[in-house]
Amino acid sequence: MNKEYDQHIIIKTLDNPTRILFWDLPDFAMLVLPFFLGMLLENSLIFIGGLVARWFLKRLLKHLPKGYLKRVAYWYLPTRTMNRLLKTNLPPSHIRRFMH
Repeated sequence: MNKEYDQHIIIKTLDNPTRILFWDLPDFAMLVLPFFLGMLLENSLIFIGGLVARWFLKRLLKHLPKGYLKRVAYWYLPTRTMNRLLKTNLPPSHIRRFMH
């Protein structure tokens, strides 16, 4: 091969979501967090509730467009919270007009 081609690396998996085993990161968190919370509080209903919540959320998100929960969270959560969660600098959602 030519040395020019060896200098550059093309990354093929840059946009792939983070995975743990074969779950996406949010799916894994929705399984593991209720499990450990249930163990910590010695209550198995928390784990079962987490499984039901995961099933319901997956079923709901199947029928909604991608990024829908982020848009809903932007309109209904405080702006400081959204900016911390998304690590962005979004304008406040209560301001409806930016120009007069």
